[in-house]
Amino acid sequence: MDGTVQRTADTLVVAIQLIDTRDNTVAWAEQFSASARGVENIQGIVAARIATTLHAGLRETEKHAILRRQPRDLDVYELTLRGLALKHQFNADATLEGRRGLEEALARDPSYAPALLNLAWLNVTDILNQFTGEWGMSRLDEVIAQFNRAIELDPNLPNAYQGLSRAMTVKGDLEEAHQLIRRALELGPSDADNLLFLGTVLVQRGEIAAALRAEEQALDLNPLRPSYYSRHYAEALWAAGQNGKALEQSEECLRKASKFTHCTIFRALALVGLGRVEEAQTLYRVTAAQGTNFETSVRAIVPKPADLATRYQRDIGLAGQGP
Repeated sequence: MDGTVQRTADTLVVAIQLIDTRDNTVAWAEQFSASARGVENIQGIVAARIATTLHAGLRETEKHAILRRQPRDLDVYELTLRGLALKHQFNADATLEGRRGLEEALARDPSYAPALLNLAWLNVTDILNQFTGEWGMSRLDEVIAQFNRAIELDPNLPNAYQGLSRAMTVKGDLEEAHQLIRRALELGPSDADNLLFLGTVLVQRGEIAAALRAEEQALDLNPLRPSYYSRHYAEALWAAGQNGKALEQSEECLRKASKFTHCTIFRALALVGLGRVEEAQTLYRVTAAQGTNFETSVRAIVPKPADLATRYQRDIGLAGQGP
């Protein structure tokens, strides 16, 4: 870490650079400022941002989970890491490849919990997005069993509780989902994803203001955000009626993962909310024509609160009517 500290009148300005010592490139840079009243907090803020940046690509809790128990061999370790990376690409090819790799890891080491929980995460993502057509809503209980088995194998994996919370949210058991994500936060308080998925549970409970606070805190903690951050933030913004910001986030998501179905859905919803219905209809028609089981995914993420479900179905229905 390198940087400068400068005082201007009553403001302290701290400029920070995080340097990759392998090639001396700047991995991250940011500027912080504080008055005398807030100066005592700045060290903790800077430290938290640096810590989050360091595990933004492979979150610290996931890395620790993978390293917690030695795998049977290095192939299991490598397959698990590859599966973790592939599940974040949000497309059919990566999902299929990631599933094959994680299943191979488990064939080699059936009790390796990190491989199992990442397979469960990949499968629930496939159920909701319908990337491959191999996993549908009828298999949700299989995913839940995979997460539960991972927790049995290692009860201290924050992202297993996080994933199980996501699956229970899809199932509609929001009280259980809320308890599970709170447990994930207890085990992994530095993992911004736990705050992000707390926000998703709160959206489904109809607690939109609290959801936005949780997700904005997650975004603030993680300066190198993968695509699914924008996906979930777009959903919360849409739920709050902030369609302009929801459109920005959905488009940011699609820039990072162009085939991420949910981002297309929230882009269409935001366009309808902004009165740009013809654009939404064109987007819907083009995406549905790509043969990606788009309409199945549309039905899979109808919000739980009645008012949001009514608005969702009305607006996505407008988008799906065609010009």
